[in-house]
Amino acid sequence: MLSIEAVTVRYPRLERPALDEVSFQVNPGEIVALLGPNGSGKTTLMKAICGLVKPAAGKVRVGEVDVLAAPEEARSRLGLLIHAERSFYYRLSGFQNLLFFAGMDNLFGAEARTRIDRLLARFGLQEARDLPFMKYSLGMRKKLSLARLLLRNPDLVLLDEPTANLDPASVREVLEHLRELRREGKAVLLASHQLSEVERVADQIALLRTGRLLAFDQIEQLKQRQHGPRLQLVFAGPVSAAALRRLERLPFPVPRVEVQDAPGFQGKLRVARKNPGAMLPGTNSVVVQPPPYRFAAQGRHDA
Repeated sequence: MLSIEAVTVRYPRLERPALDEVSFQVNPGEIVALLGPNGSGKTTLMKAICGLVKPAAGKVRVGEVDVLAAPEEARSRLGLLIHAERSFYYRLSGFQNLLFFAGMDNLFGAEARTRIDRLLARFGLQEARDLPFMKYSLGMRKKLSLARLLLRNPDLVLLDEPTANLDPASVREVLEHLRELRREGKAVLLASHQLSEVERVADQIALLRTGRLLAFDQIEQLKQRQHGPRLQLVFAGPVSAAALRRLERLPFPVPRVEVQDAPGFQGKLRVARKNPGAMLPGTNSVVVQPPPYRFAAQGRHDA
């Protein structure tokens, strides 16, 4: 359904390309999660698929339609949900908003109203159909956005951070709606940086970093390969949660940190990948073993 072939995108005054020969496919009835930190190229890729950014090289096809050759036809076959949604009219009701966007998709009259009522029922918004959009909760707004992109019954669904800022219950609802789209045979490309959420629905994971596709595989295979080194901190005594959080600002050599022997702390720290030779302030030593370069920091951090 979606074919991305060696796509390269360059922006003026930037030395490295925003996308560097990225290639993968999204098939009908499949959910592909596009994972990567901010600045990895996720949004640029979404724009290239929609025809809003012209690649310097490579091709993007929606079905058999070349996005560059026929951008309007390609866009007619896809639906887009963006993270910062600002297209709804705050004083109009949910129903009125969808009626407006249905008209933009050349859908009018009884057919439009029937489809809107069906979508409102699907997303549990029947009771809020006449409520002004300004009174919708964040979860309701997200569901109305999903309803809007399905007005044209697209073959390809593009979602940019669909679960951002949602409570756990709303996240579960959104993920279940994505599973429904898969069952209907839609091709879904989901951009996110929350692996814990997308791994619950994604069939394939595409890992982007600095514009390059690092991996494209099923989540279990990616876990087994364990991309990237890890830093393991072993503390000699109790360390406060505040001190551990301060570690995030230190120049660790790897993107993932595992903490051991630190009472009261659970989880993993998110840190920036920096100079591999960096040392930890307050530690006695950092032992670097051969690949996969497992680090062990011994001693106590006195942050």
